[in-house]
Amino acid sequence: MSEYGKRSAPVVAKTLSPEALARWRSRARNILNPTPPAMDEAGSPAGSPATAPQSADPSDGVADAAQRRHALRQRTLIGAQVVFNDLMSTYNCTVRDLSDTGARIKLNAPVQVPPAFMLRFSDGRVRQCKVRRRNALELGIEFLD
Repeated sequence: MSEYGKRSAPVVAKTLSPEALARWRSRARNILNPTPPAMDEAGSPAGSPATAPQSADPSDGVADAAQRRHALRQRTLIGAQVVFNDLMSTYNCTVRDLSDTGARIKLNAPVQVPPAFMLRFSDGRVRQCKVRRRNALELGIEFLD
């Protein structure tokens, strides 16, 4: 930093790989130029609920294929703690969705959580976790044990 708080060197952003750039451009095109749904013989959009296979009843324990879930998730509001750094760092969080294979947790503050950590539930259970998805205050996690 030079005088008066101005930077002496420009800030350089991390460049994207060619594959990541192509994915980003493809998603941007799909968002900005959505294609109209294709019509089937009956005149309804192809893949509509009338022609698509019905998703399973949530009570039978089968996951929804459209959401790419391996197990049925339950909406919850359970207190928990994210624990890492050899049990030296703990942060409170709330478990918003829970399944046998993972969960969605909401952190109380923006915290840099490592890719693998332990989740300690309020009832004392501890699970080994791996981050699968990250937003500002939410993490999608997969249970490793």
